[in-house]
Amino acid sequence: MTHTPRDRLLREIRIQATRLLKAARQGDATAIDRLNGRLKRRHALDVIARQLGGAPYVDLVSAPERTPLADPSRFFDQPMATYWNHWFRRYDEALAHRTMAGGYLFPFRQQFVVVEEHLLRALGIDPEHPDWARIAFNWARPADPAAFLRLNAVLCDAGFAEQEVTHAAQ
Repeated sequence: MTHTPRDRLLREIRIQATRLLKAARQGDATAIDRLNGRLKRRHALDVIARQLGGAPYVDLVSAPERTPLADPSRFFDQPMATYWNHWFRRYDEALAHRTMAGGYLFPFRQQFVVVEEHLLRALGIDPEHPDWARIAFNWARPADPAAFLRLNAVLCDAGFAEQEVTHAAQ
């Protein structure tokens, strides 16, 4: 099973949509308001997809080639031993470390990594870009979807767009 950034985005959309719909069905007024009173799963998926991915859910699922997603795991395609990277199995541990020590939180396959600004600089990515603060320095669960999309374009332009993996017949 592949776990591309797009897969992770779609999974996160499904998880958050489920939580939003559950909260609305339990009477949470904020959740009901976010769904405009429409307590249907497909509407919850659209609300969250627009928030996180900037497009309706069906567009994100059916047209993945439209907007390439950056793949931060490609940061490590080359040796980066001179930089402190903090690895975590669980998101909450990575977030706690990032909150306490600073850095930039990224998903990496089934794990999470917090990197320092020096690594981003070495990769040709501006760690001072104002959108890092807007996403709360958190690529895994960005606070601002529009800022995430702008940073996504920056990372793709820097050469970190997800790649199709093809296997030659043996």
